[in-house]
Amino acid sequence: KEVAAMLHKKGFSNRSFTIVLFLLLVLPSLVLTAESEETISAKDLPPAVKETLNNLRPGLEPEKVEREEDDGFLYFEAEFKWNDTENEIKTDDKGRVVELEEAVLPSHLSPAIQKQIEANYPSHELEEAEQVSLNYYEVEITVNGEETVVRILENGRVLGSESEDEGGENEDEQVVPWESLPAEIKRSIEDHRSAEQPVKIERSLDDGYTYFEAEYSKKNGVTHEVKVDEMGQIVEIEDEIPVDKFPMEARDSLAKSFPNSSIKEVTRKQAVYFTVELEKGDQELELSFLSNGSPIDGNEED
Repeated sequence: KEVAAMLHKKGFSNRSFTIVLFLLLVLPSLVLTAESEETISAKDLPPAVKETLNNLRPGLEPEKVEREEDDGFLYFEAEFKWNDTENEIKTDDKGRVVELEEAVLPSHLSPAIQKQIEANYPSHELEEAEQVSLNYYEVEITVNGEETVVRILENGRVLGSESEDEGGENEDEQVVPWESLPAEIKRSIEDHRSAEQPVKIERSLDDGYTYFEAEYSKKNGVTHEVKVDEMGQIVEIEDEIPVDKFPMEARDSLAKSFPNSSIKEVTRKQAVYFTVELEKGDQELELSFLSNGSPIDGNEED
């Protein structure tokens, strides 16, 4: 709740708040640290993890594999060289993808991110950059009459929660026709799902940043949405799914963490953001941004 209050003081409204708060909660535990880790041979990976890696990178052997334990949960991180680019895949012990990382040339970062770095860290050297995609579930529950939003991994690890009233309201949001969209927004949405045109487009202004969210027709009980920034970069992908499709492992963990709760809504999400590593002498900084340059708090300094 202190985190929520801090973000609202900075002007984050409901839509940007959802992404930024989630990343602030999860970055220190999933991306930056682990309770214990060790390098292992790829042949020692669980069969389910091997299958996932083979499906995502067919015919490739990982250059390095690490086994990590964090908060009682087991993860495996495999490093690959794919399409001449370094990337990493992080799964849980059942082969479910938690995180994807892909190296990005610093010069290929969005102008908005580069501008943020130049303005705030002019004497630092930009060493590395990555695009990161995190997979999780956002669950709206009712506990003793109070509505709460919980973010949880499929393996049952609870990442964070806040009361619904902490999310605030978006006061600058409107439905816009497809024909009025800028060309780069149309192109990004069409590239995401080329065989189908969205049934609704919403434009929102959050903390000075413009976003467009495309919603598609419900199919098999699932409503799909994609959110892009004003440059057409994907910020978030989500699927609102039937409650009975919520994975049992996560459901059981939720029930233990929030006794007497009832589930109202379940959304499967993927958050997309960028991390950069800066150096200045012996000082190292790891910073995180949305593609539009919006900084994510909780950045680490060594």
